[in-house]
Amino acid sequence: MTKDTFTDRQVMRERYFEFYHYYDEIPPKVPFHQHSFYEIFFFLSGNVRYTIEGRTYHLRPGDILLTNNMDIHRPEIQPGKPYERFVIWLADEYFRQGREHGDDISQCF
Repeated sequence: MTKDTFTDRQVMRERYFEFYHYYDEIPPKVPFHQHSFYEIFFFLSGNVRYTIEGRTYHLRPGDILLTNNMDIHRPEIQPGKPYERFVIWLADEYFRQGREHGDDISQCF
């Protein structure tokens, strides 16, 4: 599987969703941020503490984080282990059809 090069871009290029597989030998520095889309984060490896809205989680392989389009968050990545994860970004428009039919799965976030 191809691994994507991490950037600090926080704007979607696609209309509905984007999918990334990141693998970093050298941990990136990521500031606190928020974005207009929803995020599903699947942690594979590394030594990471992830803060979402003031609450910090020490991640273990297999952990899944859901952040909505308002949550302020950031990872703190410690060196020594590769930092690998899958990230899915979902635009608010992705959920629109479900909302129109009475099913708002964005409530999971």
